[in-house]
Amino acid sequence: MIVVCSTSSILCNAIISAAGSQVKHIFDQQSSNGTLTFETSGGNLSCMQIAFRPWTCDKYQPQNLKQSIDTFISSVITYALRHNITTLG
Repeated sequence: MIVVCSTSSILCNAIISAAGSQVKHIFDQQSSNGTLTFETSGGNLSCMQIAFRPWTCDKYQPQNLKQSIDTFISSVITYALRHNITTLG
C-alpha cells in the first residue's frame, strides 16, 4: 500500500496520473463529496492499494507540526493493522 497526502494537489495528481482512470474516477468522486480519507485499488501501480489521507499544518503554528504528523501517520498505521497490511510506502 502506498500513502498519499490527499491535501497535496501536486502529489495527488502525480500518483493519480500514474495509477490511471479508475483511481482518478474514485478520487474525483470522493473529493466532490468532501471525503479526503479513503482507499482505492492500486490501479496501474504495482501496489495493492492507495490510501489517501489529509494532512495540514498551520504555518503560523509550527508547534503543532509534530502533532499533525503524528495524527497523519497514526491513521495510516491503524488502517494497515486493521487490514493486515504489512508493507507501506
